[in-house]
Order: sequence, then C-alpha cells, then structure tokens
Amino acid sequence: RNDLLDLLPSKINGKTKKLSKIDLITKKDLEQILKYSNLQYRTLFMILYEGALRIDEALNIRKKDIKFKSAIITIIKISESKTYGRDVPVVESTPYIKEYLRTNDFEPKIKLFDFKNNATVNNYLIFILKKLVKKHPKQWKGRKLYPHLFRHSRLTELARGKLNEAQIRKFAGWSADSTMAKIYFHLDDEDIINILTDNVVEAPKPEPKKPKMCGICNTENNQVNLFCWKCGNVFSDEDKEQLAVEAIIQPYEVKELR
Repeated sequence: RNDLLDLLPSKINGKTKKLSKIDLITKKDLEQILKYSNLQYRTLFMILYEGALRIDEALNIRKKDIKFKSAIITIIKISESKTYGRDVPVVESTPYIKEYLRTNDFEPKIKLFDFKNNATVNNYLIFILKKLVKKHPKQWKGRKLYPHLFRHSRLTELARGKLNEAQIRKFAGWSADSTMAKIYFHLDDEDIINILTDNVVEAPKPEPKKPKMCGICNTENNQVNLFCWKCGNVFSDEDKEQLAVEAIIQPYEVKELR
C-alpha cells in the first residue's frame, strides 16, 4: 500500500530514494544499534533520534548548549542550523548525556562530537550495520543506516499521534511556511479507515423481522402494514387509532396539494 513514507525522499550515496516503512528505525532497532556502539556514539545516536536532529546540528553541539532542566529532562540548544535554531527537549537521552559529560572533561565551548566530517559517522554506522546483519540477518539484511534516517524515523513517530503539524514544524526547525511538515502528515485511505474505526465494535446484525400473520384469513403481511392487504382486518387497537388519525388528516393534505 502507499504509506506516508512513500512521499518522503532521502539521499543515499548521492542518489534520491523513497523510504518505505521497513526502512525506518524503530525503538527496538535503536536498542540494537546502541548495544554495538561505544559511549560517544551511543550518546550521539540517542540525541540524533530523540531530538530529530540533522547531523550537522548534532555535531555542532557544545557543552554550553546542554542544560539540565530536571533530573530527567535535558534541553539542547541548537544554535547552528541550516534553517532555525531552537531548544530541543530530550528525556531518554539524558542518562547518556550525563555519563558522556562525566567521563570527558569538556570546556564549555568545545564540541561534544569532534569528528572530522559526517563521513566518519556514516562509516561507523556501516560498521554497526554489518554487525547487526550478522546477528539478526532477517531483520537487517538489505536495510540502510545513515545519520538522517534517525531524524526521519523520529519525526514520523511524532507525527503519528504525539505532535500536530505546527508543533512538528517548530520541533524540526522548519519555517512557518515550510511544506516539509506536510510530508509527515500525509494519510492514505487505509490510515483514515484505521483512525475512524479504531476500537469500534461491530454491532450485531438485526434478525430479519417476521411477517405479520392475519388472524382472520391467515395471510402474510409486511411488518409495516396496519391492516391485512387481503381481507382488511386491522391488526391492533393502536393500528386502529393510527388509521383513524390518518383518515382525519388525509383529506386536508389532499386539498393542500390541489
């Protein structure tokens, strides 16, 4: 079926390809990626995913950009971005960030992830992917891992029920008139059906109504009949009252029609 991700382009090795649902990083995938990563890369990948950051934004984070709002909430100030700077809240990344800062003596203006270029991160992800394919061939064979996929995966997750379009635009660092957010909010027919029918219990089908049997001539009549079509027998006192009312009203209705 056409998924919302079929509209989501991504460049791999300079070539544009379209993502499908199977390409995205799930929470289970992320756990496996972290398992085979050292502390530095674990911290980077968690920030990339949870913060839905572009790789350039993540690699330009300095110690002074990290603020611990509480024991579990960290605010990452993104000041170097190709679009808009912003404050990005993360929760699951907090213990990784704390451990990473504790084991490294960073000066306030020093970058936390001081790699030569993005290719360094790409090469490391290829290294991780080889391990994953060897350990979980059915799950990972044929898949790709690259830095921007963390952002795509997280934004897709948030767009499916957690944030509205305006909030996604702000979180991702897009301008107010950017059309990028709409990509993540595309719904196909099956999405609409699932949303509108979720938790709906199908009502039992009503049993077919039995025909009315005339007590005088034993003729079958439709349930809506007030009297027997064959002998004219009125079925009940209520039916007699209704027929009497209709007899009073009908002449006036006929006159109005004329």
